[in-house]
Amino acid sequence: MDKKRSDGYLRETSGGKMIEDIAGYKIITRIFPFSDSPMEAIRHEIWEVTQLSGEIGAIFYPGKDPSKTLVIFAGHMEKFAMLSVARHVWCNVMIFQDIHSPWYQGSHLLPPISFISEAIEQLPDQELYFFGQSSGAYAALAASRNLRGAKVLAVSPQTFSDSQSKQRIRFGAKLSPATTPDGLLDLRDHLNEADRSTDRIIFCSSSEVENPYESHFWVDHLHVLRLVDLQTVRIFMLRSMRHSAVFHNAAAFAQCLSAVIHSRSPWDEVVERLLDVMSEFETGTNFQFP
Repeated sequence: MDKKRSDGYLRETSGGKMIEDIAGYKIITRIFPFSDSPMEAIRHEIWEVTQLSGEIGAIFYPGKDPSKTLVIFAGHMEKFAMLSVARHVWCNVMIFQDIHSPWYQGSHLLPPISFISEAIEQLPDQELYFFGQSSGAYAALAASRNLRGAKVLAVSPQTFSDSQSKQRIRFGAKLSPATTPDGLLDLRDHLNEADRSTDRIIFCSSSEVENPYESHFWVDHLHVLRLVDLQTVRIFMLRSMRHSAVFHNAAAFAQCLSAVIHSRSPWDEVVERLLDVMSEFETGTNFQFP
């Protein structure tokens, strides 16, 4: 039986109660067992849904474990590519993407992030794990404000509309800063009174020298370190030289994500190991989670 809510519908599925639409924007359901599928099949699934990225903003995949849901917010132009990090999880997976509004300010694909977060808050009896990178990390943090007991992994987020600030910085030769659009939530204000039972973990690379910095220099430190005094986030500095630390290390991060969601070790122990592992991505070091 569908249950009407103020901003969407909850629908019974094999993965438990899930959101069918948000403010009239449909979420489609696809059946695909990520953890049981070979990489070739996963690549084909990603390719298939990517062809629909101009028409679809959200997909739900029911998993074997309906008590947990991984919510992925795609970053700028990632489309549905970040589904590759779900290759080892056996819980529900929900992914959002908006090629027309990468910072989730609203388009014909998805409503603004505030509507998405309100709809996710309706989910009953779910362990929620949020992941996003760059503009997707911004969305993951923004959507987590009122959640209780969720886990958020935000990699290299933007945290405010930065064009005016960057106009006051003189950049050296060949450095071309990328800027965020006007009208973003200022996450320093937005998260100041956020629910403290949710663990919001922000990962920031120590450098961006391996970015194409002549066109995509984000100045991550400007965005992340302004949140350092908030009691509602934790900041981890990675030994990494890329803004897109996960995009270039999706296979390794997929193993990390599976451990984060399914490990029986204490949460803080898993987080500390995650920091160590992610700092070794670019060295190719083998790793194991406890």
